[in-house]
Amino acid sequence: MIRIMNSRWDRGSFTLGELGTAHSLIDLGPLFTFRVASWSMFPTIHKGDLIEIGPADRSRVGDVVLFRGATGLICHRVTAVGADGCFRTQGDASPGLEESIRPEEVIGTVTAIIRGGRRLSPMLVHQAPAPVRFYRAAD
Repeated sequence: MIRIMNSRWDRGSFTLGELGTAHSLIDLGPLFTFRVASWSMFPTIHKGDLIEIGPADRSRVGDVVLFRGATGLICHRVTAVGADGCFRTQGDASPGLEESIRPEEVIGTVTAIIRGGRRLSPMLVHQAPAPVRFYRAAD
């Protein structure tokens, strides 16, 4: 389950199947937020952070994008654009293979991370403070 929070559109929690197509999320408004449920984007984004999602007008290398994956909605960084025009994406904490997605599969771009009431940039963070690394390991 995910929770969509939007001042203009807030109807509670939904399963991914109930949301319909990925592009229907754009109809929710120009900006919406999700609570992050994994550590795949650590140390830039922490589990439990809120992420603001804006339009994916011109996603490029370095942007953090939201797309629908096999297991649900995924938030990963664009690492390259292939000759076929597809984006190569990978979680900041993921040592594994990159995922390839078509530009039309991108739901939106992360415009801000909200942690502890502060708005942070989705720019790549190279090292998290020691207490956060410990918390992640314990989780």
